Amino acid sequence: MPYSTVTYTADGLETDFLITWNYLDTDHITVEVNEVLTTDVSSNHQFTLIDSTTIRVTDLSGNAVTSGLSVELKRATPISTRAVTFAEGSALRTTDLNKNSDYLLYAMQEAVDTIDVAAQEGAATAQEGAEAARIAAEAARDTSQTYLSTVQTNTDTTTTKAGEA
Repeated sequence: MPYSTVTYTADGLETDFLITWNYLDTDHITVEVNEVLTTDVSSNHQFTLIDSTTIRVTDLSGNAVTSGLSVELKRATPISTRAVTFAEGSALRTTDLNKNSDYLLYAMQEAVDTIDVAAQEGAATAQEGAEAARIAAEAARDTSQTYLSTVQTNTDTTTTKAGEA
């Protein structure tokens, strides 16, 4: 089960989707509809955070996402900045320590999810390659058998004609 993503298939009626993972900031939430980010200029969809666990995803007219399209909610914790900076002599507050730990944990979970997806896609590609190789081998075998049958027929015909002469 992914740590930082959840994917739904739109039914054409539902607009509200549950966030099934924790996050530190609403800016860390992204939504893709049919693999297009809602923030992309080419997107025909938008999202609104209803509460801390629910996102409303609609088309630009406010209608539900078309039935059959995928709706993927993702957490994208930025890794280019620190969540908390500790200064010399400052008090170590539990909220800051927990936020820092969560920030690192979430970033690691997102990395694991990315690796898992890449591994699954690689396995699928390898399986497709193996299937293509199997089909090519069968075609080569069939071609060889056809060729050998033709050679045998020609040999039989030549032998028969030689026997008649």
